[in-house]
Amino acid sequence: MKNMYVLAVIIVIVFAACSDEKQESNNPLDYPAEIHGTIKDRSGAESRTIGTAWMDGDLIGVTTAAGISDLSFVVTEDRNVKYAYNSEKNMFDVVSDEGEDNNIYFKGPYIMKMTAYYPYVGEKGELAGVINSITTADKQSAETRSEIDYLFAESGGSQKQTKVNFLFTHRMSQLVLSFRAGEGVNLNDITYNLKGVVLEGTFNTATGEAACEKETVPSNIEGSIKKATEMHSSLILFPQKLLSTTVLEVAMGEKTYAATFDADVDMKSGYIYTFTITLAPQAMTIGPANIENWTPSTESGNDHYGVAGEAK
Repeated sequence: MKNMYVLAVIIVIVFAACSDEKQESNNPLDYPAEIHGTIKDRSGAESRTIGTAWMDGDLIGVTTAAGISDLSFVVTEDRNVKYAYNSEKNMFDVVSDEGEDNNIYFKGPYIMKMTAYYPYVGEKGELAGVINSITTADKQSAETRSEIDYLFAESGGSQKQTKVNFLFTHRMSQLVLSFRAGEGVNLNDITYNLKGVVLEGTFNTATGEAACEKETVPSNIEGSIKKATEMHSSLILFPQKLLSTTVLEVAMGEKTYAATFDADVDMKSGYIYTFTITLAPQAMTIGPANIENWTPSTESGNDHYGVAGEAK
């Protein structure tokens, strides 16, 4: 009788233990990827894109290693899958046509490598490849510069780790012209023409590389700034070497100025290059570049120094 009682207790304990264990499903549809994304600078500090954090509806493209695999038993359609930012959830939701499910699902316990880029182009199932772009003045406004502020990230996930955290970095360079008044000068509305910069280039959505188009003839880009306490203009450009022969022409009121840069500056991906421009009664000087990581602004509506034509 005592033995039967002990056996009954053991059976109860075993069943209780089994009920407490997490039951893992064998159905891949039970493991959808949860896509999250933070924009960071190269130093690791949180950053943001065009003046604010992700906006509702911002689109990124996500591709898995399985999506580009050459193995027939591994390859999937998880190429250039479109995800849209949802501010309420603080994550990205998959974008699917009616009646479709474009979610990325993890099919095993091992980490699947994934890449993501912004802004989204193309369509699901087809790799976006290399994007040809041009950074002309019409792309430098607050409304349009998101089209050329390319971001890239790498991460991964699995059935045991369905939350995917992408840490995006800026892939372009930012050039800032910061104007100062010399003795005897009061700053007013300014227009400028930066001569001898490469505006055409490419962005590789698979690797995150942004580069100037080879053998492209340097061009000019114009901008304007309204009178303010602090006056600066920000340009997003492809990484390139800014030459000492590059000319900056400035007009303020009835005065015009022209000057070249002191030395060649190799502008790299993900960095800001700030030049202090001092306007004196008879001359203009361009100071050496101050180089910083692409870091966040503390002001609403600005991305670090603001956009061309805007000031603090």
